[in-house]
Amino acid sequence: MYHHALYALLSLSLFFDAKSSVIVTKELLPDLEKNSCFSFSKSWHYTAPTFSLASEPEWISQVPGAYALSLKNTSVYGTHGVVLVGDKILQDSLWIWSPLYRAPHDIFPIPKAQKLKGTLATIALEGSSNYYHWMIEILPRIHLLKTSGFAFDFLYTCPLRYCFQKETLAALGIKKEQIIESTPATHLAPDRLIFPSQAARSCVTPQWVINFLKDTFLKDYIPKNSKKRIFVSRSHSSIRHIVNEDEIFALVEPYGFKKVYLEKMSVTEQARLIHESEIIIGTHGAGMVNIVFATPGTVIIELFQEHLDSTFFELSTTMELQYHCVKTERIPELSQENVDIRYKNTFIEIEKLKRTLIPLLEKITHTPPSL
Repeated sequence: MYHHALYALLSLSLFFDAKSSVIVTKELLPDLEKNSCFSFSKSWHYTAPTFSLASEPEWISQVPGAYALSLKNTSVYGTHGVVLVGDKILQDSLWIWSPLYRAPHDIFPIPKAQKLKGTLATIALEGSSNYYHWMIEILPRIHLLKTSGFAFDFLYTCPLRYCFQKETLAALGIKKEQIIESTPATHLAPDRLIFPSQAARSCVTPQWVINFLKDTFLKDYIPKNSKKRIFVSRSHSSIRHIVNEDEIFALVEPYGFKKVYLEKMSVTEQARLIHESEIIIGTHGAGMVNIVFATPGTVIIELFQEHLDSTFFELSTTMELQYHCVKTERIPELSQENVDIRYKNTFIEIEKLKRTLIPLLEKITHTPPSL
């Protein structure tokens, strides 16, 4: 019912053997100089905690460490920032779900690379348009760049279509004149390419990524009120609605909840709101990544659609948050039989909530039974 792409990634050695002429790891780079590899963190053993809606841990794995490379004789191509060493693809420049893992030859033919004088760093990666992937997987790569000490003149990015992308880059001191926004046909060969590895892998969020985001967007912030109770609405999203969201909110509002629309706030405003909240109810989606700004002990209640995913449960476990979830039900009347399960609208039966969510809220808030 739910999946982890990291397991798929760690199983891809089968494909690497078959495609070794096309995909290479950093250890096999031909001209990797002694001082051109910066190791930020070591690989580490990760055991997934048992998800609330599962019977056992889904997987156990070794998570790669983070690093940065300073490379010559390389190029970067397309909106997904595929790094090429001659006619070979650098493995870690591919997103975890990239179809190029299975069919790397599909990238060819590509336009001839244009020479670029100076040093180019890249953070372009598939998934960049999604708020979760941007915050957890992509933005922390700038921290790797800065920590590595590798100076760069330009920063190669995906197309920056959203305010959160531009706001967060500015917050990290990236100047507009440094940014090279890629297109599908962009292919650049700089004098030197700085490549920071992917920061997080699938739903596994290293502690350093959490620390980095908090340090960036909550630096020196002193909460004025740490007792807020918020209900994060998804009604403005284009997909995966809970169709009776208003009815659900009416049920929890008496317990002191305020409805909020995170997409109307800056990233800094979102970080501060979450940091000040003691109970957060939210529908599964990219906006839930903001729990990365919560304080230990904060109660997280995730409302699921049909698409089950343990990402925020695992993030909550890492951050020592109190996680709970409610599974929704599909109703045939929504006429979405041909819609991908990841995008379907769903429904939560109010009577079910009265039996599950309300007793939980009464216990947490020390409110006498009222419903």
